[in-house]
Amino acid sequence: MKTTDAKNILFFQDSILPSEGGVPRASDIISKELTRRGYRCYFVFYNADNKEYPVETKLKADLNKPYRFFAASILNFIKTNEINIFICHNAYATRFIKVYRAIRQKYPSYPFFGYLHASPSHWRNTYALKTDTLNHKVLKNNLKKLLKRIIYPIYNPHVKSTTAIYNISDKFILLSDSFRKSFNEIYAENDAGHKLITISNPLTFPGYIQNEEINDKQNLVLIACRLEETQKKIFVALKIWQRLQPNTGDWRLVIIGTGPDENFYKKYVAANKLHNVVFLGRQTNLLNYYKKASIFMMTSIWEGFPLSLLEALQNGVVPVVFDNFSALHDIISNEENGYIIANNNVDQFAEKLSHLMQDKKNRQSMALNAVTLSKRYHVSNIADKWEALFAATN
Repeated sequence: MKTTDAKNILFFQDSILPSEGGVPRASDIISKELTRRGYRCYFVFYNADNKEYPVETKLKADLNKPYRFFAASILNFIKTNEINIFICHNAYATRFIKVYRAIRQKYPSYPFFGYLHASPSHWRNTYALKTDTLNHKVLKNNLKKLLKRIIYPIYNPHVKSTTAIYNISDKFILLSDSFRKSFNEIYAENDAGHKLITISNPLTFPGYIQNEEINDKQNLVLIACRLEETQKKIFVALKIWQRLQPNTGDWRLVIIGTGPDENFYKKYVAANKLHNVVFLGRQTNLLNYYKKASIFMMTSIWEGFPLSLLEALQNGVVPVVFDNFSALHDIISNEENGYIIANNNVDQFAEKLSHLMQDKKNRQSMALNAVTLSKRYHVSNIADKWEALFAATN
């Protein structure tokens, strides 16, 4: 494949506002680094806008318009800006896929890359019939899960859309080598490695916490995520904190983020008189909290390559995480820079969390290790991989 002066990149995604989640945050970081290196980055999106991006670099696609107008606006944007590299982050709707096929037909020599920002099998957790941890969701969620168990073997929208984008793409990007096996099993049985490549997410912050700052950290356990039980399982974190309650002393559990289950978490904390649990909502200066915190809790049932975990590492916040996604082992070396807890083993999680809270010397040693390991994910290293990909398909 040959292109001419392949410097104009178009990102397709749902939102372009970094505060909306990991995908827009990661693309914002990478696009800025690529811009610094001489590329011109453009965006087609359909949800939250980013007012910091120049108007001429973005197009908000209207999903409610008839397809011919929807497609025409995108194709005209591509022509006007002389786009010659296409990256599909997470715009997987049917009409986007139809546009991607039109792009491949109109610009067959320009590279097109699909990118899966999750574990390939993440959707399987959405129909596992388990008792939900929030009473208000048990009936509703189990009905949804039952319907998915019936429908998914016949028609699975995740498999359909991801397979379609894989087939359209010149290369398809995963967040971790550990995802290759499950991706091949679900989407691309005959890939044999010729399309799949791995590029992880970058660090969010440009610098690293200094050694002397680690010494000044507070007795603070941090959770930073969307407050939504189906994936994040914050209720489990609260139950773990409740177990430790008699021995937490002056330690605080600080929860940053908003989401549909926020009020239920607050009610549980109040009803059970949990001490030192603070909900701070959405914060614009997350770095300030990472620098203060000593321990990071992650109780998610699945993740892709979570930016919050990388943020914790580069700021010396020692993570304790359930072993619910394989990319975790790329990020954490157990007992060296964090603790990997056996899947859903609440007792072990509470034990390791308590140990970290009580053993300052070990906690600080692991914090230093965390910072060292995080450096492999600096944006310059990740951007190098993107440039190598562009060169290989140019």
